Amino acid sequence: MKNIKNRKNANDIVYTPQKIVDIMCEDIDCEMSILDPCSGKDIFYNTFKNTEKYKCEIEKGNDFFDFDNQVELIYGNPPYSILTKWLEHSFKVATKKIKYIIGMYSVTPCRLDLGKKYGWCVTSLILTQVPTWFQRSYIITFEKKECDKMILFDYINLGNRCLYCGCPCGGSRGENIRHCKRKMSDTECSY
Repeated sequence: MKNIKNRKNANDIVYTPQKIVDIMCEDIDCEMSILDPCSGKDIFYNTFKNTEKYKCEIEKGNDFFDFDNQVELIYGNPPYSILTKWLEHSFKVATKKIKYIIGMYSVTPCRLDLGKKYGWCVTSLILTQVPTWFQRSYIITFEKKECDKMILFDYINLGNRCLYCGCPCGGSRGENIRHCKRKMSDTECSY
């Protein structure tokens, strides 16, 4: 994973399917302030029903690392090439809960220890496989509280269908069946 940031294209722009956003946002308290730290196409931001919501997007000149207001919640899909730095800033800005979708190999003991250092505890891990992404991912929830040994671990099987167009992807290819060839960096499905 550390080689990602050394690539010509760090692969940090990965758009989150609405289905994943809906799963992640089921538990949002509408009375709390919330931040989408890397809004991209505003899929998280537009899902938030909160009256006090914020967004950052480096491509639009609004850098998350310049955001220093306190918010109660942060929900999003962070860039992997700077994940440790991103998490540390998240731990400083949020006051109650952080929920990110993160590649499973990016959830490391050092990053979990960093959360503990700032008083954050992992309270939920949901393992999922987005068919067009390169690895399985965790929907990980950090909460600002005393850490205990109990966390909720669950999984969601999203099947082997494209979450955007619903067509089969991966696996065997039948002659008369339309298969999506979408890659994680594609903005549209292809056949």
